[in-house]
Amino acid sequence: MKGKILVVDDDDALLALLVDILDLRGFEVKTARNGLDALKCLEADRFDVIISDIEMPVMNGRDFFNHLVEKEPSMKGRVIFVTATMNEDTERFLKESGCSYLMKPFKMDAFLRLVEGVSHAEQTNEFIEKRSEERAQMEIECLLMDEEFATISLAATTVDISPNSLGVRYCGEPLKVNDIFNVHLKELDEKRRMTVVWSTSIVGNMYGAGFKRVIGNA
Repeated sequence: MKGKILVVDDDDALLALLVDILDLRGFEVKTARNGLDALKCLEADRFDVIISDIEMPVMNGRDFFNHLVEKEPSMKGRVIFVTATMNEDTERFLKESGCSYLMKPFKMDAFLRLVEGVSHAEQTNEFIEKRSEERAQMEIECLLMDEEFATISLAATTVDISPNSLGVRYCGEPLKVNDIFNVHLKELDEKRRMTVVWSTSIVGNMYGAGFKRVIGNA
């Protein structure tokens, strides 16, 4: 599943069409017929993209957007507006909102490109935020040791980690690129044979270094 989309429009025929098209593209789709119903949907679920009409009964797209960004400012970049009317007020609103929009009737290829673009951008942002949280949580001690995992050469703190790479910071001297260390990640009780790919000064005698896993004999 590519992500969740909320479509807000009082045109039942258009709602049904967009649901079918987005479903075929692998999105999970929910619908609302006005801004008030859309806000209720957002209280119960989280969406990657919101596609909203502007002129609707009960609560229009302008009021819906204002309520949305007041509660969830991060959702501002996830909204795409569709409208059949472009008057002075609508034009001013769209410019001030900074949101993408399409005029009805719109071509489906342009619609899908826009939806895919917004969805991809938001999922990328979420991935970066998640990775930042993971990095903060993975600040663990590691030891750079000799071939027998015996003599401790250097104690360091892990600041980024993946199955085949490692970023550390430490106090000491710069490491030599291509030197090989046995790395013991203490809290994970994991040992890796790794080679230095970069080393740089941070401040004073504090350095950062990056490693990649050595596969096989080196």
